[in-house]
Amino acid sequence: MVCWPMRSAQNAGTGTTAYSLGGAGTYNGTLTNGPTWGSSGIFFDGVNDVISTTLTIAGVNSSCGFVGNCPTSAAGGNVFRGLNSNSEFIYWLNPRTSFGGDYRFGLSNILIADNTLTGTHFWQVRGVTGSATKVYVDGSLLTTAGTNAAAPSPLAVSTGLQIGGNAGGYSGTMAFAVIFTNDVSLPSSLYSLYKTTLGTGLGLP
Repeated sequence: MVCWPMRSAQNAGTGTTAYSLGGAGTYNGTLTNGPTWGSSGIFFDGVNDVISTTLTIAGVNSSCGFVGNCPTSAAGGNVFRGLNSNSEFIYWLNPRTSFGGDYRFGLSNILIADNTLTGTHFWQVRGVTGSATKVYVDGSLLTTAGTNAAAPSPLAVSTGLQIGGNAGGYSGTMAFAVIFTNDVSLPSSLYSLYKTTLGTGLGLP
């Protein structure tokens, strides 16, 4: 697991480095093009703000999630962008209502009108080789893809995981980001743990 707490009191709180935590290694993020620290998280302007990391590790199963407010535009926002050298999706989460796949692992994609919630929420996508990709909001299953995932090959993010960036980037405040290089089968437990610890005071439902 690797995570990036983004509330100012839980990380550097200033400057351009967002320090990572977790047993999978150290993958500090670099704030590029002006994301700003705040008590509820890092604010992204939706234009060109991004946190760039050197994280390339992956597994045949994976999970990624974030805590923050969801963009309300049709284009949504690329919260996670992690593709291999063959442009296969390893980490991808993009709440929106327009074209493309919102949540992807391998070739198992989901498109759903999922960006209408207001307030702060915990969004998570689980990709398991041989099974359909699943999306959770606040620990509860939102939807399941119609196709099963095949393992991306090669199993490595080609240019380093990006958080909150690329075209149609994330617009909003992000309090927490996390990836797992293996399946997390208890999203409800993860949500409850975050809500009662690092997420205290964010108004999570």
